[in-house]
Amino acid sequence: MKRSSLALTITCTVVFAFAALFAPFPAAASAIDIGLVPMQDFSCDALAPATPSASTPAAGTASPQIMLPSGTPVLTEADYPAGDDADPAVAEALVALETRYAACLNAGDLPAAASILAQPLRDRLFSPALLAKKAQASPVPSSDPVGAIALRCIRQSGDGAAVAFIDHFDDNAVRTSTMMRVYRELADGWHVVEQAGVKGVSTESCP
Repeated sequence: MKRSSLALTITCTVVFAFAALFAPFPAAASAIDIGLVPMQDFSCDALAPATPSASTPAAGTASPQIMLPSGTPVLTEADYPAGDDADPAVAEALVALETRYAACLNAGDLPAAASILAQPLRDRLFSPALLAKKAQASPVPSSDPVGAIALRCIRQSGDGAAVAFIDHFDDNAVRTSTMMRVYRELADGWHVVEQAGVKGVSTESCP
């Protein structure tokens, strides 16, 4: 197969996978935004720990079945699903989850950061052996810390799944990365069940 054909096949696979995952989302295009949250106000140790053990679905909640290719695929904002405004309590829970993730990355505590990910995603992004090794070592603070985060276009589907754009900023409030993340409330709390890098995203409005 030619390289161009292979790239097209992979891109189509990623887009169709996200389309299948977000099928329960209604057509209305509404969302909740959370403004800039400075990370200087948070530390990994001060935040409530997430459980690093296997995450299992809560009663009555379907386990996410979609699996993306290894690594983080790159999508565009056109792939972002429509949906209803997330419940304010859900939005608050996602902010808590993402501040923990960024604070623990800044602290160099990879196992604590990875604990916000549901196990299938965590195992794809980080090998269990690496996390076990890091858990035995003293964390080394990041030399390139996240200065602030923002959650945008937070939407929720009828089955409880939530989706958001997550922006990371440096200490000068310059945006350094954007991810699209999907969340579900599992038996031990909210977790990220899927994620993808995003390019060409406007910060002025939601898709």
